[in-house]
Amino acid sequence: MNDLNRRELVDWIIANRRGMAFKDYPYAKIDTLVVESAAQDLLCISTENGQINGVVCGTRVAHGIWIHDILTTKRGVMKKFLQFYVNKFGQIPILGEAHGRLRLFVDPSKVERKMK
Repeated sequence: MNDLNRRELVDWIIANRRGMAFKDYPYAKIDTLVVESAAQDLLCISTENGQINGVVCGTRVAHGIWIHDILTTKRGVMKKFLQFYVNKFGQIPILGEAHGRLRLFVDPSKVERKMK
């Protein structure tokens, strides 16, 4: 990801964040998360007609992948993200926190059923 795209992505996040997505993060923290996620090959950006409509930042952990920030502006984008991660990493558990609770986004034993 080049610097211009990175700036555009961080600016998009700041302009579109709501709820708990990237809540109260300063520009520098969002930029760092984007860079670190990209370095671990876990940054996922969704676009439609050349416009960003979602982003996921993640971190590799001992037991799988930890998704720490998700921001979408269109329905159906989260399913695209899950399909991307399953296609890329196979049946690795994908975990995160949603609404204050631990969430297993991708359970390796249920991958096929979830993607339909």
